Amino acid sequence: MPELSPESLVELFTVAVELVAMVLLSTLGLLAERAGFAALASGFEPVSLWLVGVGAVALYAGVYMIGYQRLLGRVLTTAA
Repeated sequence: MPELSPESLVELFTVAVELVAMVLLSTLGLLAERAGFAALASGFEPVSLWLVGVGAVALYAGVYMIGYQRLLGRVLTTAA
C-alpha cells in the first residue's frame, strides 16, 4: 500500500477545499438566480435585478474562476 507524503496530503486538502468552494458558490449562484427571476416575474424589479446580478457573479466565480481555471488545471496536472 503506497504511503501518502505530506506534500500529497496538502495537495489533496487544497483540491478538496477548492471543490467545496466551487460547489457552494455555484449553488449560491443558482439559488440567487432562481430567486431573482421569480422576483422579476412578480414585478419587484430592484431586488430581482440585484439577485440576478449576484447570482451571475457567484456562478462566474464558482464555475469559471475556481472550477475551470484552478481546479481543473490542478487535477489534470496532478493526474498526468
